[in-house]
Amino acid sequence: NKKQIIVTSTILILVIIILLILLGCEQKYNITFNTDRGSQISDIKISKDKTLNLKETPTKEGYIFVGFTDQDGNIVTSNYTVNKDTKLTANWISKDENIVTISYVVNDKSENIIIKKGSSLKSITEPQKEGYIFDRWKFSDGSLVTSDSIVNNDLEIIAI
Repeated sequence: NKKQIIVTSTILILVIIILLILLGCEQKYNITFNTDRGSQISDIKISKDKTLNLKETPTKEGYIFVGFTDQDGNIVTSNYTVNKDTKLTANWISKDENIVTISYVVNDKSENIIIKKGSSLKSITEPQKEGYIFDRWKFSDGSLVTSDSIVNNDLEIIAI
């Protein structure tokens, strides 16, 4: 009887230890950075389906940092969610270039993207808002944003 109590207690302790280990094993992904000869940023780890919060931005002599893109070409914004190992590449525009600012609001937070004047509008990470399904972007005048929309002035786009 005493031996059975010891065996049962040992099994119970082992089960508790295994459960604690499993609960503590949250899946994490590696975020690596290619700063294209800019200042270096240390790699980070982030939990699955968490929003990326970048505290560091690189600098590069003679250039303006205009944001990161992921390995799929998506622009990384404040609502960028991580669901795999990801390599982010810094994007730069020469300080001598003419630039324009694209503004939009995601989850009540204003975002800005800087691009070269005369460039086509790059893909922007689709915004996520509880209870809504993102359809596409439109310009403030109501016309739809397309992948070949050329930007020559500062503008605002709106999620629909």
